Amino acid sequence: MAAGRLPEMLVVSPRGVGTWFTDAHDGRARYGAFLDRTLVPFVDGAFRTLPRRSARAAAGISMGGYGAVRWGLRSPDLLVVTGGLSAAVQQLTRRSHESLPFFIRPSFRRVFGEGRSAGALRGQDVASLLLDSPSLVGRAPELLLRCGTEDEYRLADVASFLHRFVGALGGRSELVLERGAHDWAYWRASFLPFVSDLARRLDPAEERP
Repeated sequence: MAAGRLPEMLVVSPRGVGTWFTDAHDGRARYGAFLDRTLVPFVDGAFRTLPRRSARAAAGISMGGYGAVRWGLRSPDLLVVTGGLSAAVQQLTRRSHESLPFFIRPSFRRVFGEGRSAGALRGQDVASLLLDSPSLVGRAPELLLRCGTEDEYRLADVASFLHRFVGALGGRSELVLERGAHDWAYWRASFLPFVSDLARRLDPAEERP
């Protein structure tokens, strides 16, 4: 921002390790409710923001990418654009945790449950949410997805599917696939253009008096 490579914006990074940035299935952890009801009002009250939808975005990497996309569907009136860098937006099924790194599996089960019954995870699956309520896509934030083609969890394929799915429903989505893996080397290289794409969708900061 200081160098003029990004427009002025306020960056808020809440700590949500292991939460998937959404409400847990058993209601014990309500991270989605925290984002809506606590974080946004606090930030708008404490800092020099533009307190309107057209000036808000949410974005994340991997698990955080899922959280950002899920938040946009949960609260489409709050955000104008959401973005995921190597976003973990794969279909949620009873076997989803098996493809995850071993250290992520406990948090997945804690947040989403064991999913023993058919359709138990449907309420948190982003594609299913849109399929069950097609009109939601017209109100949802624009979706920006960026992923490395060498992602070991095949999230490039996942991002491609979600991008096409949103487009088929009439929503707004942009996809960038480029060389890279699911690691910080790729994320550091891609972060600035990723954030630049998000920032271009936001209202410009108001001029200071």
